[in-house]
Formats: sequence, C-alpha cells, structure tokens
Amino acid sequence: MHFSLAILTEDHEEAQNNTESLTERKMIPYIKNLYSDGIWDWYEIGGQYNGLFANYDPMKDPANFEICPQCNGTGDHLGWVFYLDENGHEILPEVEFAPEMTKILSRSITKGENEFLPDEYVELVKIVREKMYPVAIRTFIEKAPSGESHAHIKANDGCNSCSGTGLRRNFKRAKPHPSNVIKVSELPWDDKEKIAKMIPAAIIETSGAWRWDEDYRSNKVWKKVALRILEKNKDKTIILVDVHM
Repeated sequence: MHFSLAILTEDHEEAQNNTESLTERKMIPYIKNLYSDGIWDWYEIGGQYNGLFANYDPMKDPANFEICPQCNGTGDHLGWVFYLDENGHEILPEVEFAPEMTKILSRSITKGENEFLPDEYVELVKIVREKMYPVAIRTFIEKAPSGESHAHIKANDGCNSCSGTGLRRNFKRAKPHPSNVIKVSELPWDDKEKIAKMIPAAIIETSGAWRWDEDYRSNKVWKKVALRILEKNKDKTIILVDVHM
C-alpha cells in the first residue's frame, strides 16, 4: 500500500538543499524491518505523488511512463495470450508488432521511450493488433507455466505489468517536482477545494511525531485534523514523500 506523507520541518533552506538526508533522519524512527516493527518498508521523495501540492497530475505526464518490458509494449505477455480463428485454431500474426509500432511511433519501442499517454497508446496498440490479426479472437491461457491462473491473467488483460496497455508507469523516470519541497504558507489556502485535494495521508510533525489515519481515504475526520495541523504550521516547510507499507 502506498500513501502520501508530509514531513514538516522548520529549516526551509535545509529542506531544499539536503532533502534526502533530512528525509532519512525523519523517516528512520518509523522503519519496518526484521529488527523494528515500524510503519514503512520503502519510501521515495515525490514518487507517485510527485507535484501533489501544485495540482500536477503525474498520471497525465508522458515522462512517467515507459514501454512495458514484460510484453515489449504489446500488452500480450509471452505465453499468456493467444489469437484464435473462428475454428479455435491458433493463428500467427500477419505482421510483426515491433516494426508496425515503429512506423506509428516513429521510433523503436525497444528504447523504452514514448511521448504518448496511456489512453493514446492503447488506441495505437489496437490499431496494430488489427493489422497483426485482421480476423481473430484474443484469448488467455488457462494456466501459465509460472502458475498464474486464467482469472488472474484475464483480470490483468494479458499482462500483469501494464494491465494489457503496453505502457507501464515508472515514476522513477520522472524529475522531482519543485513543489515536493514547499512552504506551508504557499499552499492555496484561499481555495478550499484545491487544498482539500492536497491533504496527505500522514504527517510527521517537527517534534518527530507521526500523525495519520490508515483509513484517510474515507475518513473526513482525519482530513480535518490534517488541515488543522498544516494551518498551525504555516511558518514551516513540507517535504512530500511517497511511502509504502
């Protein structure tokens, strides 16, 4: 499970210049491992919440996606997906996927680069599939050699890395958004609707205390508590962290 965390600090300059080391110092007391029963087992500054405090949507930035290496951008995991004719016989593609995608994207799909959003790319994949299999039924194997069931493969639409889209999220490709380190006073306090969408799931106060509610997605009480904490700390700075537990 991933959730957003706001680390409050009094030193804005240190937060900007020594973001990594300051974040580590604040996070260490809550680490979960063989020797410590803490909260988190992995974190990254920004991550999938990159730009949360600037209304930046990482899901709409092509820079945060790559051609899926699991299925080579086809949406069809090797050995999981088959194309059958009307008699149930497997048919081979009339054209190869990679050259066709290269024509459409005007670049090799093997480089892991793209300028397309998921919805756009999915449409491109459909176009190529129609060229590869003009008349065919896309179907899934009953059970993969590695043990995945038909239901699992179907639920992932043929690839468990990209959900059959051919395009996988990879937030490590993204550049950290400047607003990942921001003064609390710079949040849009005059716009209640905007700031309501920026409430983090957890907060580490300047004292080091961890404040949160695990059910924050549906808990209006936590959102009010978090908002009060931020309001009382308008002279502080936030470091935005993507946390996994």
